[in-house]
Amino acid sequence: MELMEALRPVVADEEQTLRRFMGNLALYRKFALKFPQDENMSLLEEAAAAGDWPAAERFAHTLKGVAANLGFAELAQAAAELVTALRQGAEGAALSPLLDEVRARHREVLAAIARCDR
Repeated sequence: MELMEALRPVVADEEQTLRRFMGNLALYRKFALKFPQDENMSLLEEAAAAGDWPAAERFAHTLKGVAANLGFAELAQAAAELVTALRQGAEGAALSPLLDEVRARHREVLAAIARCDR
C-alpha cells in the first residue's frame, strides 16, 4: 500500500505534515518508516514500570514531539495528556488510563506503517 494511503488513518493533516518536510515525500517516507525503531515508547514503558516518573515524563515528551512532527496527531495528543499528568504529579495507577491510550495510539501507528509498501 502506498505510504500516505496507509498512514491516512493516523495522519491528521497530510498537507501540513508534508510541509514540515518541505513537501519532500521521500524525506517524510524515510522518517516515517524509521518510526518503529524509535525507542521512546519502550523507554517510557520501562520508566513507568520502575516508577521513574521524571524519566517517564521525558520519554513521553519526546514521543509526543516525534509523533507530532510525523503528523501522528492522536498519538501526539495522547502523549501530551500523559506529559501533563506527569507534570502535575500523577503517579502509578492514576496514569494507567493515559498510558493505555498512548499504547493504543502507538500500536495504531505501527500497524499503519506495517501496511506501507517498502
